Amino acid sequence: MTLHTVAVDIAAWQTETFGPPRQRTGPVEHMAKEVRELHATLDVLRVCTPGSPQHAYYHADALKELADVFHLMVQVASDLGATPDTFAAAVERKLAVNRQRKWKAPDARGIVEHVK
Repeated sequence: MTLHTVAVDIAAWQTETFGPPRQRTGPVEHMAKEVRELHATLDVLRVCTPGSPQHAYYHADALKELADVFHLMVQVASDLGATPDTFAAAVERKLAVNRQRKWKAPDARGIVEHVK
């Protein structure tokens, strides 16, 4: 299964479960919550010994949190009127822009920004 196929399934399920797409802030707030949970999981994963049962557990948990963020990204895109295809096209356009940019070295927190 591809991410595109999953996004189509997510969009259909979301419409069936939550009603037609509409612009609202709830999914964005929910996404911020899931990103905080992902961040906390990654903090724990960084100190786990690779190959240990704890590492395997937190690795799987990080992927679960990332999947939650993806679900919400699809929902927000749908709320904005984007289909999985138009959302994917927007992501591809942004990748093309990022490829043309110059990038700074990571800061103390590991954040890499483009040169303005």
